[in-house]
Amino acid sequence: MPLLPPPAHPAVLALDLAATAAGCRTVAALRRELLPELCRVLGAHLAIYHQISFGPVFQEFGVVWPDEESVVTTLASYPSVAAHSPLIQRFTASPGVGVSSIGELVSARQWRANPVYRESHRALGVEDQLAVVLDVQGSGAHAITLSRSTGAFSAREHQLAALLVPHLRAAVLRCLDDPTPYRVAETVPVPRWTSRTGPALAGPGRPLLTSREAEVLALVAAGLSGREVARRLQLSPRTVDKHLEHVHAKLGARSRVEAVALARSGGRLPGCGGGAGRAPDDPGTAVAGTSTRP
Repeated sequence: MPLLPPPAHPAVLALDLAATAAGCRTVAALRRELLPELCRVLGAHLAIYHQISFGPVFQEFGVVWPDEESVVTTLASYPSVAAHSPLIQRFTASPGVGVSSIGELVSARQWRANPVYRESHRALGVEDQLAVVLDVQGSGAHAITLSRSTGAFSAREHQLAALLVPHLRAAVLRCLDDPTPYRVAETVPVPRWTSRTGPALAGPGRPLLTSREAEVLALVAAGLSGREVARRLQLSPRTVDKHLEHVHAKLGARSRVEAVALARSGGRLPGCGGGAGRAPDDPGTAVAGTSTRP
């Protein structure tokens, strides 16, 4: 029997998928090229790019691959049970960019007893679901979910998805910038198809970073070292480091350079340059903004 080649390293697979993501310029291309490739590599049968608002009125828009019509019909009851979703509970309790799956949050028995599974996801054959959260703004989020009908997503697949976060986020941002209308499923109050350009969830949003985190990152972007930022803001170097750790986690960045680039692309970097004044060090205070893009 011939020996099978070893599975490709997640970093190698991530490079290939990043190249696919980089080639997407429209939401239609994202659906046609990126979502099926994610399914192929990660062993999923269903992929949805979501734009979600959790309150005060639940709203959800989805770009679905492959079977749009049946998915929208099946998800008709989803809004009434969405609050029971282990993934929504996970990212509501701890907002931020990241990767998680139902299989790592609850047991198979618990999932099958969950109202989300019973009312909608069982009909779609969703035995496990991997959520890649690309952006969180106030009560809203941009995410891609990948669903499979057999087996749980592995630690290796979680690692691959985590490597892809900045590339997927950049692709979504670029696609939403394109003026070409795209077809999107609106699941509430009743399932229907609609056409959108840009973000489906319009209106003012709140950026992900707190005022202090944005201020620290702006000073780093201006070329100040961590110690210089600490002196400027009258903070300890350790506090500055903690703020930057939170920034990295929220943006899905692996370095200060990447964090600055992601914040700039999302319009979250205030123009305080090197002369920002002291802002309240309140982790619950977010910088006001109007962008609803990821």
